Amino acid sequence: MLKRESLNLKIAVITTQRELTERKDNKNKENTIDIVKKLVPLLNQRLSKKLFFHFHYPFLQGGKSDQLNFALKNLELQNPLIFKNSTTYIGLYDADSISGLNVLQILAEDAVKHDFPLVYQQPVIYLKNYNSLPYSLNGCLMKGFALLQTRYSLGYEIPIFLNSKRNIRRKIGKMAYCLGHGLFVRADFLKKLNFFPSPIEDTRFGHILSYLKYEIRLLPSLAVTEVAQKFTWLLRQSSVWFTGESYFLKDYKIAKKFQKIEKIWALSLIFYKLYRNFIWATEGIILGSAILIGWYLPQKIFLLPLLMGLLIYVYFCPYYLLISSKKFLFLCNHEIKFHPDKKDYLFNLVFLPVVSFLLCLGPQLGLIRFLKAKLTRKSILFPKTPR
Repeated sequence: MLKRESLNLKIAVITTQRELTERKDNKNKENTIDIVKKLVPLLNQRLSKKLFFHFHYPFLQGGKSDQLNFALKNLELQNPLIFKNSTTYIGLYDADSISGLNVLQILAEDAVKHDFPLVYQQPVIYLKNYNSLPYSLNGCLMKGFALLQTRYSLGYEIPIFLNSKRNIRRKIGKMAYCLGHGLFVRADFLKKLNFFPSPIEDTRFGHILSYLKYEIRLLPSLAVTEVAQKFTWLLRQSSVWFTGESYFLKDYKIAKKFQKIEKIWALSLIFYKLYRNFIWATEGIILGSAILIGWYLPQKIFLLPLLMGLLIYVYFCPYYLLISSKKFLFLCNHEIKFHPDKKDYLFNLVFLPVVSFLLCLGPQLGLIRFLKAKLTRKSILFPKTPR
């Protein structure tokens, strides 16, 4: 067992100049930059150790990946040994992430046991602000999304990470991706890859790992994050997620610079990503069309199985999360406020299918912006949610 005191931990807090220009609330209020400038020296003073670092990204152009790379390169200047050994990890968390206090202990023990894997991914659930969302149109839509996205994380993303080693042993594989919450990368390996790709650091980093046939090892601890407060913000957010998924061909070119890649393997990943992106951008249309076709067919024999399949797909896992919330939270290793109300069962009955049908709008917006950026050669970077 490794003692927490023995961990050589350094925490870098990154702020950006864009916050000052994009804030729409009272600019006289104390902003994130002011708060960090005040707290970092105070915390280091209390600890009698330089544990916290503050890196301020001074440019207005560039997104999260650029800010991360700026901070990492400055961290390397101050601590060059970090990026020269094979036992140090760079971990990423967003400001709205919550993770268990023992996550680094879990990481350290697993890394020692498995000879320090290159990449770890901590799975994420989206229930942090579920109880604080109001019973308004936006609130009910976002409650539904929080359940559906958690279902997707548990049912699709976790199996992808669990089967990562088995996947890369095949001749034909599935494209994986990473998440910006709870991503841990060995520092020497990250330096070798020239840090994170830009724009969009997480999904694209996972694409590159997939092409290179590197395992993305599951970190056995759940992180918790929140969902946007408005559905329009979610559409903008998911359009950015889809933008990252659209760079898979460019990521192939990046991966080829590091090592030779089998063409059959690369083609299988490309076709799989095309398939997944197509489903993501058309899922609501496909579901709605199937129901309408079944309804208007002279023989109604197909309508019942279609409706049953839709009900199972939309309701089964989200309602299991509502019913089993206490058992489910036990897996998180830390307390979160997810206590469904009786009204949640009624409102989700209506809003879960609505959210399922509307979720394809974000990817479609992302595709339009991606193609527009390619044609005009202009930047498509913008904040996923309001500051």
